[in-house]
Order: sequence, then structure tokens, then C-alpha cells
Amino acid sequence: MLLFSRRKPLPALVMILILALIAGAVWVRVLGNEATVTDRVRCPAVSAQTAVDRFVPLAQTAVDRFVPLPYNALDRVTPAAPAQVSVHVLNSTDRSGLARSIAEDLEALGFQRAGQPAIDEFYRTGTMHCVGQIRFGRSGRPAARTVSLLVPCTQLILDDRRNPTVDLVLGAAFTTLSEDYRVHAVLRQLEDWASRHPESEGGLQSVEAGVPAVSPSLLADARSAVC
Repeated sequence: MLLFSRRKPLPALVMILILALIAGAVWVRVLGNEATVTDRVRCPAVSAQTAVDRFVPLAQTAVDRFVPLPYNALDRVTPAAPAQVSVHVLNSTDRSGLARSIAEDLEALGFQRAGQPAIDEFYRTGTMHCVGQIRFGRSGRPAARTVSLLVPCTQLILDDRRNPTVDLVLGAAFTTLSEDYRVHAVLRQLEDWASRHPESEGGLQSVEAGVPAVSPSLLADARSAVC
């Protein structure tokens, strides 16, 4: 009579369980890190106490209009080419001329100006204790993604605007636009793509144009600033 040995499934099950626990721990750590970064880049909430005097009534409605997003909210959004991004730079610091200087730097990189540099109406001088905010509507997510590469550690704010313009609000902790070579490599790839896919009349991309092709690994590296 032949005897057949049966392998005990217990060791395999234990190994599967261990691997599952390790994977779970990694994801918990990743999600925890994202939550921590979101907390670190958060600006004080808009209120009557932060707003410039004449805009206090408007600030009181901002609670309903401004939706703070997680720091990684745009990570799956393909950035727009700089020439297709219109930015309005606003200053909430006590550094005179900062908004104008940064607006000029952005224009030198190919961005469009959405308005004259100005003082932010929702945060009077000295009340925005953070790097800043990027405010945008739903149609402005690709544009906001591009701006966020140049100004890491800014808080993302979704508002109710219907156009794709972006407001870049400079806070007390803002220093300068990113000089990371990986960020500028992404911008060059976006510019190269845009030059090969010019906009049709009316400013709309042709159907064949699709979305910009950017190296995913380069894009991830460009977003690796420590906040």
C-alpha cells in the first residue's frame, strides 16, 4: 500500500498572514504620512480675524466656498503646460513687492498672468502662518498641479470658480519658487509636448492632442520635497 505524505498548510498560511500584515503596516504608514503632511502645510482658516477689513463680509462666506484638500489630492492629475496656466499671485506677507517678483518669475517660466499681483483679501499681513495656498476650481486642477510643483508644501484649496485660473497666495513661510532640477525637467517636458500640440482656435486642444506625456517617475521625484 502506497503512503502519501500530506503537506501541512500551516506554514504557508502563516507566511501569507505575515506578508499581509507587513503590507497593511506599510499602507497605514503611507496614509499616516500623507495625513501628517496635510496637517503641516495647513494654513489658518479664513475668518473675520484674518481678512483685510473691507473684505470681512466676504471672508465670512469663505467657509462655504473654500474646501481644503489633502496634500496628495492632485497626485493623479496630469499637469498642464506652463503656457496653458494662468496664475494670479497674491501676497499676504509684509514683504513689499513679493507678489510682483514671483509673478515675473512665473512669466519667465512661460506661465500666463491671470491678474495684477495684489494683496490677498482673505489674509491680511501676518495672519497666513504657512507657505501659502493654491486656490482653484474643478476645471483648474491640471493648472494647480503644475503650480504645486514649483511651490511645494502649499495648501490646496478647492473653490467655486468656474474658470481654470489659479490663485497662488504667498504666506509667511514662503521663500522662493523651487529650483529643483527635476521640477524644471518636468516643465521642459510639458513645454516640449505643448510645442508639438498647439492649441486649436478657441484655445481648446484638438482631440488628437490628448494630455501631456510626462515621465511618471520624474513627476513623482519632482513632488518629493520634504514639508
